[in-house]
Amino acid sequence: MFETYTTITGRVTSDPRHCRTELHGEVVSMRVACTSRRLDRQTGRWSDGPSVKLTVVCWRRLAAAVAPVVQRGAQIIAHGQLRTEEYVAADGSARAGLEMTAVSLGLDLAHPRSVEQRRRPVEDGDEPAAAGAASTRAEG
Repeated sequence: MFETYTTITGRVTSDPRHCRTELHGEVVSMRVACTSRRLDRQTGRWSDGPSVKLTVVCWRRLAAAVAPVVQRGAQIIAHGQLRTEEYVAADGSARAGLEMTAVSLGLDLAHPRSVEQRRRPVEDGDEPAAAGAASTRAEG
């Protein structure tokens, strides 16, 4: 089997679908648009270039971690196996699309809007340990 691993950055364009199967466990799938940005040197403005749209699928532990965090509109970074998925459409025509089986997925921190919408209140006892560990590393 031909396996191509790649890393993408893009915006989630659909509500992630989360389900559990008896055979394979949890699965989350979502549509993602990867849009290039280009600087027009004459005007000095950035504009959107062409988009690549694909389905990103997460299995098992990754699916369980992604489900409560990622939502439509989030900017993500995903790494995984890229392949062409061939299927028959409702009208009977043969179609093909890109699908990535992610092995790693996270929010793109270069886009603060994605992170702000997922912030959660700090629970008692969470902050001191994390703050102490971070300050020790920074000073050391």
